Amino acid sequence: MKSRKNNINRPAPSRRLLLQLLAMMALTAAPSSVYAQSLGFHKNGQSGLPLDSRGMQQTAEWHYYYYLPTGSSTMELELPFAGWGDSSTNDLEPYGWIRWYDYTTDLKSDRLTVYNSSSTSLYNSKDNDSKKDIGLIAGSLGNSARNYAGVKYNKPTGADAEDWAGETIACDVSRYNDYNLTKRGYYPKYTNYVEHEPTLSIRYIFHIKSAAYLAKQIKDALCDHSRAADLTLEDNKRIVFGAKDANANMTLRTNMKNSGGQSYWFYPLRTTKGKTVYPTTEAQKITAADFNTTMKQATKIVWIVYNEDKTKFCQLSSTTQFCDLTINALKNATWRNVSNDAKTSKPTDIGFEQTVYVVAWAANGDYMCPVANFEVFIHKGYPKTKDELTADGDVDRTISYFEDKYEQQMDISFDDDNPDLTLDAPTTPLDNMSLKPSDFKSRAYGFTYAELSSYDYYKGGTHNGKSPIHGDYGLYKSGNLHGISYTDQNGYKWWAEGSPTIFDRTYAKTSGKQYGHFLYVDASNESRQI
Repeated sequence: MKSRKNNINRPAPSRRLLLQLLAMMALTAAPSSVYAQSLGFHKNGQSGLPLDSRGMQQTAEWHYYYYLPTGSSTMELELPFAGWGDSSTNDLEPYGWIRWYDYTTDLKSDRLTVYNSSSTSLYNSKDNDSKKDIGLIAGSLGNSARNYAGVKYNKPTGADAEDWAGETIACDVSRYNDYNLTKRGYYPKYTNYVEHEPTLSIRYIFHIKSAAYLAKQIKDALCDHSRAADLTLEDNKRIVFGAKDANANMTLRTNMKNSGGQSYWFYPLRTTKGKTVYPTTEAQKITAADFNTTMKQATKIVWIVYNEDKTKFCQLSSTTQFCDLTINALKNATWRNVSNDAKTSKPTDIGFEQTVYVVAWAANGDYMCPVANFEVFIHKGYPKTKDELTADGDVDRTISYFEDKYEQQMDISFDDDNPDLTLDAPTTPLDNMSLKPSDFKSRAYGFTYAELSSYDYYKGGTHNGKSPIHGDYGLYKSGNLHGISYTDQNGYKWWAEGSPTIFDRTYAKTSGKQYGHFLYVDASNESRQI
């Protein structure tokens, strides 16, 4: 990170920003009250890090928030696998290990049952040392779709109440079966005792609350007009959209889907006409008196966009949790005045170097309520290669320009991610990548352990996997380098069109004298922390 050489008076962080940061920390913090069972099957894993304060293996974590549907006694808990709801999942999903359990106790959850009892690969299992039941486990799966690896959560009495305390369920997932490093591993079809867990890829944590709890949170966020609070429950603040042209696309998303346990439950507004999360008059404000008292579950998302001065709005065509935003789509939309009592002319303040305001409304038929908002600044500073920067004359985005105009205050780099990394040129497929994961708090993706390539299990077999699979990451010195990291050789597989050779910024800055590390993520459909 660099700062300009000019002397600039920088304002202190605003109170609102500090409150927002604190709120984000509170929302993402994991529960700390896990009971330490000192179970014998827990192992450190390939990271080499000791067990955490709860007596569990350290690994990356990702949190889900599920809300129990009213009028239903069960709810499926879903894993983010491609093909999860189909007869078979994608080849690049984890097949090594899946364990469902109560996260608070680190033991079996009495609320869980298998999704399909006739085809499931999950078995009730016990810790070999303590003989305690540690949950539903599947190892070395031939298929990790929901019929084989899925579970249902069975709703307890009182779980519809707004103040129900809720429960937390976890699912540990691994692409590896290195529990077979010992002869005493885990063979679910032959024994229900576990002596050695594998190196985990990720831990999915499901926070389960009542639908009424969520509906109240949505309502309370909308009714707080102190301006120190978020405008909606999901306030995404300012986002910069680097667009190449008027057809360049940016996809916005809400945190939850339209149906199922991850759906929005909300109290609808009695009328949406003239009501906005960006009020310029008292009448436009959303207050407690504007809400109906009967909850609804969202079946779609309605996307509303306001122009820069917030006097006009349009509705985009998407009805899912994803919305594609382009300048042309906005310019071609039908616009109405903010009071929603008449059509109006198309705004002139839509385009580059201008801001639009987007609100996502949870909807069920004509019943609607705002749940998320985005402030999107459209900037014509889209990503380019070095050659493109030179050809286009973008000198203010070159390394030499920054070195001339700015003083370096902080070096943001993956080169010092862990003490084992070097700047030496890679000489083998193995020393081309980091063998240890980043701090688990800094990534919400699974790490690719090169030294476990022979235990990389999928579809009933093993392969030498040094590249990430769906939802994993790695740190590399090169990609598609002949003899070292070329695709489909030495355990590497890259998904870059044309198979270009890839190096990191340190390599570019030193003209190839030093090899730093770049972060490569084979991302899921979820936006996660990297």
